[in-house]
Amino acid sequence: MNFDEEMHGTSIGRILSDSRSIRELDVSNIMFDYKCFYDMCQAILNERCRLNILKLRGLIIGEIEGKIIQFILMQNKQIHTLDLSQCRSEDPSNFEFFFTKFDQFCNIRYLTLENLQPDISLNIETIGESLAENRKLEVLVLRDNKIKWVPYQNFWVSILPNRSLQKVNLRKTDLSDRVLDKIGKYLE
Repeated sequence: MNFDEEMHGTSIGRILSDSRSIRELDVSNIMFDYKCFYDMCQAILNERCRLNILKLRGLIIGEIEGKIIQFILMQNKQIHTLDLSQCRSEDPSNFEFFFTKFDQFCNIRYLTLENLQPDISLNIETIGESLAENRKLEVLVLRDNKIKWVPYQNFWVSILPNRSLQKVNLRKTDLSDRVLDKIGKYLE
């Protein structure tokens, strides 16, 4: 589905701002015009918005989308579940805009980052460094990603101080048994 007209973002935004009962928004696999996405996200940042769960699966993330997600993470204190699975970007640095914001000021408790494209090896250390300071994230799902060992090793070293993280899902992540053994040694 395409939301390529300004009225789509304005309409969704009005509903999110005016409704006291909407707690979950799933706009997965929708192609957004950047203005439409911006308008929708402005409503999410509104203090009247009551969203707890935001699913943006399959979003194509450019520089503007990356910065908008960054602002949501920095300013919205209601959202506790974020799903960015199957998101794609031409430039991995677009992920970097918001990966750095999973720090101590982030209120997300359940984060799903399945099957991101391109390979998130370039960003996995940034996620780890941010999560080292995070005291709220309880569940991290990284399954179906391709991650090279060296950045992944640094990710694990970085998140060791995090005591709130209770569950990490790596199912079907492109790691060999040897790499999984190394991860187990870091967690002992």
